[in-house]
Amino acid sequence: MKSDVAEQPTKKSRGKRIKARMPVHLESGGEGFTKDISVTGMYLVQDAKQEVGSHVKYTISLMTPAGEFRLSCEGEIVRVDADDNKVGLGIRVVHQFGANMIFDQLKLKKDELDKL
Repeated sequence: MKSDVAEQPTKKSRGKRIKARMPVHLESGGEGFTKDISVTGMYLVQDAKQEVGSHVKYTISLMTPAGEFRLSCEGEIVRVDADDNKVGLGIRVVHQFGANMIFDQLKLKKDELDKL
C-alpha cells in the first residue's frame, strides 16, 4: 500500500495498540473494520479514499458481556494507505462519546456477577 503520513512536530505516545477487528460505521455512510485500536486512535480498513488532515465521525460496535454498545467518536486522519482494493486509515481520536457509559455498564455487570 502507498502511504501518505501527516508531518507531526512532536512524537507523542500513541498508547498500546490491540489487534482487534470490530465493525465501524462512518457518518458519511461508509463501512469498514478496525485492524488495531488504542485509547488514542485506530487503524481502519475501508473502501473510500480519505485525505490526511480530514475529520471523520464514526461509530464502533463493541460486543461486551453486558451486550452490544456503540462508541461514537470523532477523529482526524493522520495516515492513508491505499491500494487497488482497500484503503487503510490511521485515525487519531479527537473526541469520544459514550465511553464512560460502556465502562459503567461493564462495572455493573461485573458487580452483578460478583454477587453470585
